Amino acid sequence: VPTLAAIPAAASEVRLLGRSESSGVQGDWRRIDQDGSQQSPLGEAFAALRTAVLLRDDGAPRRSLLITSAQPEEGKTTISINLALSLARLQHRVLLVDANMRSPGVGGALGLPPSPGLVEYLTTEADWRSCVHVQARPNLDVLVGGRPAASPADLLSLPQMRHLIAEASRDYA
Repeated sequence: VPTLAAIPAAASEVRLLGRSESSGVQGDWRRIDQDGSQQSPLGEAFAALRTAVLLRDDGAPRRSLLITSAQPEEGKTTISINLALSLARLQHRVLLVDANMRSPGVGGALGLPPSPGLVEYLTTEADWRSCVHVQARPNLDVLVGGRPAASPADLLSLPQMRHLIAEASRDYA
């Protein structure tokens, strides 16, 4: 699997597909919009990741991305938020969906209320758009995870999830 980008993992290391290498990265980094600089090491790393994602081999535009990992605490939320912020900087209209239903973290990291969110949309008759936090950041709308769910796989398999992905893929670019 090719490496798409090297993302600073902490103040003194850079993680490349599980390998750690020393770097000169300084300071705390959680979100690329926290220091106001687009030229920070973290901002530059996510700009590189954004470019790698946008310039794929077949040239077709990506309408949706899934960020996942095998274990907890591997950076899914951090990667998702920062990649969404980086895409939004290019004036793309972005919808960030927190589908981590066991431990949703996107809303908390962005200072948004925990609900309504994806779980509430999937378990009620609500329109998904009514659960979206519009303009959480410039060009970035967010559908938080909502309350933690006992059976995330069952909820993600519902037809409503396919409906959300299809409609959001049309509405956001």
